[in-house]
Amino acid sequence: SQNRSGQHEQAARSLAKATELDPQNTDAWITLATLLADARRFDEAVSAISHVTLGDREPFLQELKCEWLERIGRYADAAAVCSHLTNLRPDDKHLRMRLAELTLRSGNFAEAKGMFDQLAATAFDDRGMFLSSAAFCCEMLNDRDGALVRYAGLSENDPTGWYRRARLEESMGKYKDAAASYGMVQQYSADTDITVTVRRALCLYWDGNEKESASQLEKVLSRGYANAELWYLLGIVSFLSGNMKRASEAFLEMIHLNQSNTSVWYMKGCAEYLSGRYKEAIDSFTRMGRLGGDSGRAPSKMKWFAEEDGDMQLFNNPAPVGSASMTKPEIGDVNVGLASMQSFALSALGRYADADKNAVRVLELDPNRLDLQLLHGKCLAAQSNYRQAADVAARVIAKDPTSLAAHELYASSMMCTGHYKEAAEAWEEIIRMVPDNSPAFFGVADAWAGIGRYESAATAYTHLLETMPDDLSLIFGLAGVLFRDGKYADALTYYERAVSLSPATPAAHIGVAQCCEMLGKYAEAGEALISAEQLLPGHPGMLIALARVQSEGGNAEAAVDTYLGVLREYPEIPGIAAQVAKLCAALGRNDEAADAVALALKDSAESPDLLTLGGDVCTALGRYDEAAEYYSRVAKQMPDNAHVWFGIGHLHLIS
Repeated sequence: SQNRSGQHEQAARSLAKATELDPQNTDAWITLATLLADARRFDEAVSAISHVTLGDREPFLQELKCEWLERIGRYADAAAVCSHLTNLRPDDKHLRMRLAELTLRSGNFAEAKGMFDQLAATAFDDRGMFLSSAAFCCEMLNDRDGALVRYAGLSENDPTGWYRRARLEESMGKYKDAAASYGMVQQYSADTDITVTVRRALCLYWDGNEKESASQLEKVLSRGYANAELWYLLGIVSFLSGNMKRASEAFLEMIHLNQSNTSVWYMKGCAEYLSGRYKEAIDSFTRMGRLGGDSGRAPSKMKWFAEEDGDMQLFNNPAPVGSASMTKPEIGDVNVGLASMQSFALSALGRYADADKNAVRVLELDPNRLDLQLLHGKCLAAQSNYRQAADVAARVIAKDPTSLAAHELYASSMMCTGHYKEAAEAWEEIIRMVPDNSPAFFGVADAWAGIGRYESAATAYTHLLETMPDDLSLIFGLAGVLFRDGKYADALTYYERAVSLSPATPAAHIGVAQCCEMLGKYAEAGEALISAEQLLPGHPGMLIALARVQSEGGNAEAAVDTYLGVLREYPEIPGIAAQVAKLCAALGRNDEAADAVALALKDSAESPDLLTLGGDVCTALGRYDEAAEYYSRVAKQMPDNAHVWFGIGHLHLIS
């Protein structure tokens, strides 16, 4: 009755009580199990049904028990029940399929393989699916050859099976076959995951088919995944396939994203030289020498990133530049090489969480891989886990104190966590190792400025300006820290320099105005603000600043006109009407002052100063009732204000 009226919990409790009173009540146990399953309490449902001995004439209850066991992850027990059902109905294909799947999930791969093989032998339409599962079982049993034999019978439209086959072929060094299998995945799937395309490109590359590898990389890049790592790989495969023009273009794109990688400049120069573009080649080699390469010599290895720049390498055993031999990943019981390359590929695609999982998995097998430790740290930083990224970088530094990438990761991560002092010390360590490292000077300047050590920040900016005297960002940076340090005259010099270099930049004129205002040069500040306003006509912030310096410089009439212009265009900006009221009152323009007071009080809280000003100007204008109202409102807020009581008394005397 409770169950039929929707009181399922009460019904379950009643049934539980019934089973306590009569443990042999089979119907009560079965009904209780069904109720618990309907409430998705499968663990309890299994426990309840286990009190009943299910006979062969009750297959429905056995199927339910099998389903509940599967739902709670007890696949071995579910397989045992399903096996009994299969004995009762040996011709039921769906039961046999379910038994095979449950056996697979329970980890009994050997038995599951035999079941899937038997299903494949008797099936027609689903043969490829069963072979795929049997092959997977072979892989789990480390029977690679057996897996390959079964994968040979895959259906064409089984992208999951083809992907497994490709990964197996790749791990066995069968790169040509793996590339073809990845091609099947691309053909029969939505191809939204470009990892497949990248892996196919790498297999083609390892197989020596650089042209097709480049074609696959072009597909990835054409879909908007234009990052430094993929451009570099495209440059390498284009170079080795003889397409020097495309190689130099790819290296140039990579350079746009990573200016300081010396090996890329060298590869670009080689491609340009071999394609007859000698002038460009000379420029590339010269640029490499300026960046602190090996005095213009070629890097000894071809890398995904250059080690001297502290980044990680993609290939474990890179081939020498110009060599026709292909790089082969490590092949063994644990394929660390392929797993690490997948980490770098995922990172290159911006899939930092997946890349991090792979990197951590590889590090569990090979904790001495510093490049993967750095990748782990960079993935953490990319996911905003800066404190953890800094800890990883510190561990790498402990093992390799000369790793620039580790120091840079530590410094940038500490900056993001607000530990500017530690970040500054890390940047300075980089500068000690590489005195010409410009990014480190930028970093140390920002760090010192962050904790108020403006003099140290100014020193770093000054050093950078010696090599880049016309860099506006450096000039603005130095002027900014000098201004914050209170050295307004020095800051003014640099802001004026910015104006001379870029007169169309409003920020330069605004900087000049701020410095002049702090130095009491209000006329010059006004002129600078007028210049800025001409570049950004009608900008309210600059007009308000102009009115302020006009007022501070004693030109109250001009200040009132400027404020009134802002008030007409931007009546919603608070505080403008109050400024107009004060200036008009000081100039004796009482009518305008009274109107401005009324407007200011309409849009803001009742300020005692503003109310008092309103009372004074209204008294002067003979508007005694309004004056009395203003004074009385002030008296309520400030009963000890003598000026207000004097004003009220004066109004009584007049009346």
